[in-house]
Amino acid sequence: MVSNETLVKLLSSGNGWLGLIISDVIGAIAIIPGVIAFPLAGQILTYGAGYSVIATFISSLMMVGVITFGMERDVFGTKIATWRNVLGFILSIIIGFTMGGLMGS
Repeated sequence: MVSNETLVKLLSSGNGWLGLIISDVIGAIAIIPGVIAFPLAGQILTYGAGYSVIATFISSLMMVGVITFGMERDVFGTKIATWRNVLGFILSIIIGFTMGGLMGS
């Protein structure tokens, strides 16, 4: 388990690109349903994480599937599954950066 203080330090807006990349990796690895992820994101926001980090985390959580890659590879093929995950990872950072600019964090 990670303490709240450590989580906030890693995901704070002050970390810039590092915070975005960390939230992108966490979102890509985690398997959390949306009904749990959105309240969790709200809680992380109240602890001091920025909108850009939250947007990156949620986007990556919904678009990238590191754990489910094996199943995707079997269904879609290696090339399509890889491209889908890589593009989802990159788009998550772009979405987070854009939301941070729009929301001012």
